[in-house]
Amino acid sequence: MNKKKIIQPANDANSAALTIFSSPSPRRWRIRLLIIALICSAAFIFKALVAVNLTSLWNDELSTVEKSFQPSLSFLIDYLRTDVHPPFYYVILWLAGKIFGETVIVLRSFSWVAYVVGCAAISAAAWSYQKSSVASICALLLSCSIPFTVSYSVEGKAYAFLFALISTALVFRLRVIQNKPNSSYLYVLTSAAVGLTHYYGLGLLIAQTLTDGIRNKSRLFSCGCLALVLPSLWMLINLEFLTGQGGREWLAPTNLLSLKLLQNLLLTALGPHWKLVIAIGLRTFLLLKLTQTNTSSPSGLFLIQAWGLDAGLLLLIITYTISIWKPSALPRYYIVLAPACLGVISCWLGSHIHSKDLLQWRGVLLTGVIAILLSLFWTDSFLRIAPEKPYKQRNDSNYRALSINAATSEIKLTRECSALNASDYVLRQGRILLPGPNWICINNNRLPKIASKIKGGQEVVMADSKSRNLRKHRLQKDAKVLEGMGFNCSKAEVIEPASQVIRCWR
Repeated sequence: MNKKKIIQPANDANSAALTIFSSPSPRRWRIRLLIIALICSAAFIFKALVAVNLTSLWNDELSTVEKSFQPSLSFLIDYLRTDVHPPFYYVILWLAGKIFGETVIVLRSFSWVAYVVGCAAISAAAWSYQKSSVASICALLLSCSIPFTVSYSVEGKAYAFLFALISTALVFRLRVIQNKPNSSYLYVLTSAAVGLTHYYGLGLLIAQTLTDGIRNKSRLFSCGCLALVLPSLWMLINLEFLTGQGGREWLAPTNLLSLKLLQNLLLTALGPHWKLVIAIGLRTFLLLKLTQTNTSSPSGLFLIQAWGLDAGLLLLIITYTISIWKPSALPRYYIVLAPACLGVISCWLGSHIHSKDLLQWRGVLLTGVIAILLSLFWTDSFLRIAPEKPYKQRNDSNYRALSINAATSEIKLTRECSALNASDYVLRQGRILLPGPNWICINNNRLPKIASKIKGGQEVVMADSKSRNLRKHRLQKDAKVLEGMGFNCSKAEVIEPASQVIRCWR
């Protein structure tokens, strides 16, 4: 006759933490949590995809259009020899444009694909390094949701692509550390691609190679040195132009004692509630650290060195210092630090909370913290890219609205002809605009000469964008010049808060 066993509660103070849920099948609960995590990640990913065409291209994206959508590859390379950016992103985007079309959708969807690849790579790197489902899922959730990655996921700039390349390089870096076969070559190639995509990527590669050499990591150091060959060669080719640049003159110099750059970085990375996010993170860290029972978990220093976060911090210090006398630091450039930060945080959580602990208080704490962060990020991450009404301005400009408003005009004058011609081009490629005349560049000297050649009965459209330009009343001053030559001009028509049009005729 079978006797029922009565299970007594454990009395050992160092035993596993108190189980919050009493479930006959803990494995089933873990599977449910995994499914919920994947659904949340997919929600952020597809919400970003929906936002691909919700806002107008802004001037930096239109600069990308001007650089990338060139008639031939040789013309593109020659063009980039007089540019402050390395060529790899623009070459790949040029190829994508030739295959899929040179449209707004292709431009921004390229970044979206890179964002998805980057998130998957960070998750894969966390799994490869620690074989922890908690670390892998945390890496996926955080990388898919933080404002740093989401806000650039549908922007026609190199940042999402750079994030994907660095994340992929980290996968192979960790495999090199684990002595996995055929990893060194892939690490060299992906790291070289990082250096050829953005000069902050090159700076990170140099810092990483330097720190690996100081720590006598000969294999990683050799890989880093090989990866530096191609980016260094491009810099030598472009050296005359780069050394002739005066830096970012429109940036204010960094004050050594000011925390403004750091505050702007945290605002860009974590959103408007960055102080709350940091407070939640620090309290969670302290609670898990003070109640730690597993002494075999890897040290934080070892995690930082393996993921290369120390090199990222070195880059931050160097660029912050350089910006004191030569402004060159923008918060968005530091997206190069995001993959290592996400990896270190996720692996640290995975080393303190195992999948079997998800139904215990530590697991419940982690689930609650992630839920709070996701609820904050669901709004904060999409502030710039998903307005309530489509086709709104972005970054204080709406060139799309100006292009459409002036589509039927024969004579179009502007001081921002590069941006508006690029806007017209992608809208025509997307069959939103019909073929028509280009915008004519004007300045104080050219405007009277151009106006003198305009025949009677022809309408002239002049446009301007960005608040700093509108505050100078450039458009009104140009209209007065035409009025002095016998034209009649309308009042400035506000297309968006930061975009205006004036129509003149005689």
